[in-house]
Amino acid sequence: MKLFPIRVALASFVGLVAWGTTDSLRAQPLLNTESLCGPGEGNIGTNWISLPSDGILKTAEDLCAAISPTPSTVSQQYPDGTGLYTWDCVSTCSSTGTIPEPGCTTSACFCITPGEAVSVVTSAPSVLPIYGCDAAVPIDIPIASGPGVTGSLVSVPFHTFLSTVNDLGLWFGLPTGITGGTVVWLDCATGAATVCTIGTSCQFAPIVPGKAYRLRVPSGGIYSATNPVACLTPSPPLATCPIDSLMVSWSGGDATLTWSPPDPACTLPLTYQIARFDPDCIRHYCVHCATCSILGTTAANTFTDTPPLGTWDYFVSVVGGTWNSTGTTQCVDRDIMFGLGCP
Repeated sequence: MKLFPIRVALASFVGLVAWGTTDSLRAQPLLNTESLCGPGEGNIGTNWISLPSDGILKTAEDLCAAISPTPSTVSQQYPDGTGLYTWDCVSTCSSTGTIPEPGCTTSACFCITPGEAVSVVTSAPSVLPIYGCDAAVPIDIPIASGPGVTGSLVSVPFHTFLSTVNDLGLWFGLPTGITGGTVVWLDCATGAATVCTIGTSCQFAPIVPGKAYRLRVPSGGIYSATNPVACLTPSPPLATCPIDSLMVSWSGGDATLTWSPPDPACTLPLTYQIARFDPDCIRHYCVHCATCSILGTTAANTFTDTPPLGTWDYFVSVVGGTWNSTGTTQCVDRDIMFGLGCP
């Protein structure tokens, strides 16, 4: 049995359940409140913004509605070379490609998918609350090359194990050296762009949370990697009744679960609930997991399940307590995951 880690306090879990999943704004946590530079000469007021791999902003129209005051334009520069899409937040989409973006059926201009960042030109100093979640999903970055092609604008997770812009380029496999790939970032207050060639002295420039970066290579290609999300261990208080002793043994098609009671700091009645998960759902926990099942409750310290064919993980919690364990290898908050819905 393999268990994947997760994190957040019990209070957050209770709030998510109370809100439900119909209000997408509240069904996901607030990652950041981005302050956007006001407009000025040249690129002053052009803001390159990272977005979570699963957030509530899915289209150009969503982005315009979320920024206050409404910006002048919002743009997607990913993938560059097949069409730079710009929406005026009213009715006009401009692009060198097909309008709307191919495969995007919910917008008159462009859709936002994992790994894509956006460029926002403000009408005044603005604020953008960013709700969502970053998951360890595969990210494919198509980068075109040629005259006038500037590269692809990409998002970086708000919590990442990458430290520098050089780390970012290497993670996605950009070539190194004087003629290698570059990472570019923009200062929205001055309009100045900084260009870092991978493997040179700019390798020490730190990644700034919320800032998007433009990747470019001398020749085009697809640059792929897993979204570089940092492991954030939940460390739940003992009073929230974490279960650390779950064991699963198999006999034929039956899975027998056994566990020990939680720490005495847990004062809740020792009634347990059992959940079964597809392991892939745990990896992509930012969205509702359709294969999640609460199998039942018991006052015993054992439970037997006969699951359908497939690969499964199991969790046990005290009713009213946390789904998280105190293990240091857990990276994902199971309370948030269950808050997104589990029938």
